[in-house]
Amino acid sequence: MAGAARHLAPEGHLVVYGPFIEHGVPTAPSNLAFDADLRRRRPAWGLRQLDEVQRTAQAAGLQLTQRHALPANNLLLVFGRHR
Repeated sequence: MAGAARHLAPEGHLVVYGPFIEHGVPTAPSNLAFDADLRRRRPAWGLRQLDEVQRTAQAAGLQLTQRHALPANNLLLVFGRHR
């Protein structure tokens, strides 16, 4: 996030796509299996908590401006600079 924020144009957007874990929202079994597989390969990998992603973005000067639910339990997140 910090690297993206450094290189993002003033009116630019950072778009992030994939599965995320959301507090209070059931995670699809396929995403839990994907998370487990990633973590077996490398413990630092895996699905990210959406609220943690947002906090990391905020620390880098970005805020979530759009959230789109997509097929296969994925999200498309759009971040922009704080205004």
